[in-house]
Amino acid sequence: MSRDCVVEGSSIERTIPSPALPHAWLVMLACCAAASVSNVYFAQPLLKVLARDFALNDAWADGIIGATQGGCALAWR
Repeated sequence: MSRDCVVEGSSIERTIPSPALPHAWLVMLACCAAASVSNVYFAQPLLKVLARDFALNDAWADGIIGATQGGCALAWR
């Protein structure tokens, strides 16, 4: 990425490169993305127990997980 910088009082335009994303930020963002996506998959083995505890049929329990995955997909756009 770059941003344009115009020196005041001059018609010379130059491009200043943006600093690279620090490694610590990159690691933190990767961990957040992994935690967000993994939460959807960690709930799948528990669907039968959750459906029983909340008095839901299997279709509703599956639909909740499907809606969660759809929400994650929409959040990435």
